[in-house]
Amino acid sequence: MRLNRWFAPLSFMVSLVLLATGALACKSSTGTTAKPTVKMVMATPFNTWLATYGIREGLVTSDKVDVQITLAADYDTQMLAGNYPMGSLSTATFAVATQNSKLPLEALSTFIIQSGSLKAEGVNYVMTLAGSKINSPADLVGKKVGVPDLTGSGTSAFLALLKKDYGINSSQITLVNNSNTLLQQLLKSGDIDAALLGQNTGVQASLDPTYKVIWNLDKTFIAEYGTPFVASLLVVDGNYLSQNTAAVKAAYDLLAQSTKYGEDHIDDLAPKYAAQYGQTADLYELIYNEHSRTSLDLITGKTQDTLMTIFGFVKDNGVITSVPDPKVVFKNP
Repeated sequence: MRLNRWFAPLSFMVSLVLLATGALACKSSTGTTAKPTVKMVMATPFNTWLATYGIREGLVTSDKVDVQITLAADYDTQMLAGNYPMGSLSTATFAVATQNSKLPLEALSTFIIQSGSLKAEGVNYVMTLAGSKINSPADLVGKKVGVPDLTGSGTSAFLALLKKDYGINSSQITLVNNSNTLLQQLLKSGDIDAALLGQNTGVQASLDPTYKVIWNLDKTFIAEYGTPFVASLLVVDGNYLSQNTAAVKAAYDLLAQSTKYGEDHIDDLAPKYAAQYGQTADLYELIYNEHSRTSLDLITGKTQDTLMTIFGFVKDNGVITSVPDPKVVFKNP
């Protein structure tokens, strides 16, 4: 009987201890509920590096989510492989993925647009050598023209607008596919007649008197469609989004804060990027201010129309057979 008298109170005390232990297990060492972690993968160029600097260095934080960002040269491969639930993809790559990938990828917003914070000079230039007799896109018939990616957004826009504005089909020119850097070398050596140069290479070449710009593709796009060309998108695995909606929204908000931080501190950060990746801080500031930048625009209205236009370019280039359904592939956070 004495044993039974002590058993009930002892069991009650053990239960309290177990409950307390379980509660502590749901908390971090600081006594607060543990935050979810969202992992992202993105490219290494300056705009992305600048926009993510605040998060990567722990200077911009959230009480709702921890965001871990990896910058990688093969960011698109990593994203398409499902190694990360969230990240950036070029607009053309996203269009292809919506048709060919097993992942239900969805776009939350724009990411890189071809317009600077002060001017809209863009980065995609069709160029020749300064002494060339080619003076406009109309002169490209029968010529060797370099492009950086046969299935890329810039190439798709180039071929679509070449046909629309000048009546020239891709069959009327010889396309040479290579990287921007190698295309610039081929142009300089005379192995090709003209080249579509983009990213930092396009901006640098446009400032070099060795070359002549015969077509500013991004300016043409703005003039004809009223909005900047969207180079890349912030995307998420749809399955992950449905299960972690609040965390994804918090991660998006934090990325927006980090983008603002980078822009506010560009004078200090551009020299750091130049020291690590080469070139000069002035070049990177020029690119951000006048040519291309991060802009997390929600996909509605004209922005959605712009993306559907670019998807149409990709389809016209034969990369996809149909354009994605905006109701399926666009999800505002």
